[in-house]
Amino acid sequence: YTTDKKDEKEEDIESLSTKIEQMSAGSVKLKEEVLVLRQELGALMRDQAQMDKIRAAEKQIYTKARPEIEQGIDGVKSALKVLRDYYAQSDDDSASSTSAGAAGIIGAMEVIESDFSKQLAEIIAEEERATSEYDDRSKENEVSKSMKEADVKYHTQEAASLDKTTTDSQGDLTNVNEEYAAVMEYFDNIQKACTAKAEPYEERAKARANEIQGLKEAMQILASQSASLIQRSARRTLRGAAVLSADVN
Repeated sequence: YTTDKKDEKEEDIESLSTKIEQMSAGSVKLKEEVLVLRQELGALMRDQAQMDKIRAAEKQIYTKARPEIEQGIDGVKSALKVLRDYYAQSDDDSASSTSAGAAGIIGAMEVIESDFSKQLAEIIAEEERATSEYDDRSKENEVSKSMKEADVKYHTQEAASLDKTTTDSQGDLTNVNEEYAAVMEYFDNIQKACTAKAEPYEERAKARANEIQGLKEAMQILASQSASLIQRSARRTLRGAAVLSADVN
């Protein structure tokens, strides 16, 4: 059971450590992406501000130029009408003498009117083109801005969520490490207890062997001493018998 618990805690530690590492890396990546998005948003806003400035200048020029050109066209038209009416009211003799000059003046005025009308058409077309291009770019920038802001918000929230989960997991890892330490301490105590139980048996066996050896040695000593005593006793008996025999003789 203790070994299974130890293996279980080691697997939990490895799993949590891997999870924490992956979430930390994910949070760092999201924060880097947020930084890039903010830089892109800054560049986008500067680009839009520059576009606004240019468009405002162009609009100002157009707003001023168009009435002036229209006024010039109206003036030329009024002059042409006056000239045509004037020459139309002249008598035949006067008309024949001045027809060449009148035609030249009217023709020049008509060229001026045509130039003014062409210029007016050009600035109107340019204004419409510039306005359309500005509107299209502004809409694109607005869409891009909205998307980037949404990405910033999402990435920021996701990074914060990962950070919180990482912190919670680090707390879990601390608890598991403490549990693992407790299991290891219990495991070590069991091993020590098993070792402590084995040592007395070995000591007892060794002591028993020493006792047996001691008994053997004691028996050998006793046997040796007994033999010596028997020999001395025998010698005393023999000497006594010899003395007694001599006395008899």
